[in-house]
Parts: sequence; C-alpha cells; structure tokens
Amino acid sequence: MTPRYKLRYDIRFQPLGEEYVGVAVGADATRFQGMLRLNETGVRIAQLLAEPRTVIELAEMLAEEYDEQQSVLCNIVNDTIASLGGIVEETQDTEA
Repeated sequence: MTPRYKLRYDIRFQPLGEEYVGVAVGADATRFQGMLRLNETGVRIAQLLAEPRTVIELAEMLAEEYDEQQSVLCNIVNDTIASLGGIVEETQDTEA
C-alpha cells in the first residue's frame, strides 16, 4: 500500500522576495501559529497537499508544470514532505 499525504492545516502563501511565506488561516490559525518559508516548488507541493495524494501523484502533477523527470520530482516531493514535518500527515486513505 502506498501512503497518501495531506497538510494538517489550511495554510495560505504570499510571495516575499524569492521565497513564499505561509501562515495558517481560519480555525487552523490557533492550532498552528508558526510560519513557513518555502520556494516556489515547495509552495506548489504544499498547495497540492490540500487533498490526500501519493508521492507519485504529486510528481505526476508537477511533471505537467515543470520540465523535469518524474524520478527527480519524486525526490523533491519526498524531501519537501520531510521538511514540512509535523504539518503533513499520512492519511488512512491509501492506494493499493
């Protein structure tokens, strides 16, 4: 079974120079009071994690937007999920 990942919080991003800053909004603002700083690709991955997705699904979606091999994108997705740590959860919804 392949795990699916999803953001735990509703986070909105705004550009700030070459980075993007993300903060939780709505009810999630009281549960996550931190701030995220990501590059453009990291933000796109975080946005796609609004719905439960596998690493492969994320890489396939990114391949449609970026000129990069899927295997490289899988590595980027894995690294990004790891760097987001506690704000990404593995869901019970898995792909066989």
